[in-house]
Amino acid sequence: MKFILMRLLFFGLIAAICTGCATTSNPVRQAFGTSYEMAKANQILNPSASANLQPVEGFNGGAASRAIERYHKSFEDTETVQQFVLRAGDIRQ
Repeated sequence: MKFILMRLLFFGLIAAICTGCATTSNPVRQAFGTSYEMAKANQILNPSASANLQPVEGFNGGAASRAIERYHKSFEDTETVQQFVLRAGDIRQ
């Protein structure tokens, strides 16, 4: 009898602990990502712009080619900047 009572008490305690760890829906999880989606939607000037297949007019060809050159150069390897490390308490190198 005592063994059965201890076993019921043990499983009851385990059930109570597991119930305490159960997740519930909270307002933060329900609205997660809403701010990002709203900011993205507010930055889109013309949502149907991808449907317009007409060439862009009014952009200087020379300026466009220089902009593309600068864009491609930005991916080339650049000089690495020497980094300095400050050591506290150790004056030896």
